[in-house]
Amino acid sequence: MTAKKIRVAFVGAGPTTEAHIKAFSDLPTVSVVGIFNRTIEKAEKLVKIYGLDHLFPSLDALYKVGKPDLVVVCVYETAKREVMEKCLAYGVPIFAEKPIGLDYEESLKIADMAAKAECPVWVSLNRRTYSSTLEALKKLDKSPSKKRIIEVKDQQDLKIIVRLGHSPEVMKNWMYANSIHLVDYFSIFARGEIESINVLSGWDAKEPSFVAAHLKFTSQDQGLYTAYWNGAGPWSCHINNSDVCIALQPLETMRWQERGAHRWYEAELHRYDQDFKPGFRQQALEAIKAISGKSHKLCDINEALKSTKLIQAIYTPQ
Repeated sequence: MTAKKIRVAFVGAGPTTEAHIKAFSDLPTVSVVGIFNRTIEKAEKLVKIYGLDHLFPSLDALYKVGKPDLVVVCVYETAKREVMEKCLAYGVPIFAEKPIGLDYEESLKIADMAAKAECPVWVSLNRRTYSSTLEALKKLDKSPSKKRIIEVKDQQDLKIIVRLGHSPEVMKNWMYANSIHLVDYFSIFARGEIESINVLSGWDAKEPSFVAAHLKFTSQDQGLYTAYWNGAGPWSCHINNSDVCIALQPLETMRWQERGAHRWYEAELHRYDQDFKPGFRQQALEAIKAISGKSHKLCDINEALKSTKLIQAIYTPQ
């Protein structure tokens, strides 16, 4: 007897949606049933490329005709609250692309709507399922009692954001839309809850430049976040304890150096991160585990709120 496939439908039709479709389509236990998007032309293209069963004329049709087990919501930030509210009304589990909402307040409202609807919501934070991240966690698990220092370097250029045509609302909240990828590394690698946040160099919306903050956790782990706005610098994350130094730079790679040694070792990474948008293939597999009630590595909406709240704390003017 053939096992019933898990039916996955998509809301949105941009490049990130396509990356999700490609990842889910590679799973033999998944049936990608179709897509809904307000702009028909974009959705038609994806239907043809991936041979999707349906181009739904409405969100209601997606749910009533497609009968999905999981809905992947990947829409522009300014539409997120409205679309999430409509999707939550159907009660079907949701896998939502980050950010949860435009800012922390909107994200809280969406999380509250999800709680009231009693609808599971997971958030796509794909650095969590990079093979580099997973290998780093394995390495750190070998010395669990050692205190960690996590150093995260962020860089954003608003001139590029303007050229990409983003709305003023999204630009104003760009740290929630994009810096969350970096800030989330503290949730990934630091243990315990945040005990204190010391903003060393605050955010100036009129003249964005250098932002820095020092974090202390109840586990005795510490974090240092630095962001270079309208400047140069690669994204990176370094994790140190007394046994090992781990470098994710670029983030898709993982190197480590052991105490007493002077050479770097490089981790062998999974081919998924070459064949698919990094982290997406593993993330899709984790989503299917989640929907099947199995142990998984996905980030639920409340976990994602922790990183969103940390962004608010760092970027709220003092």
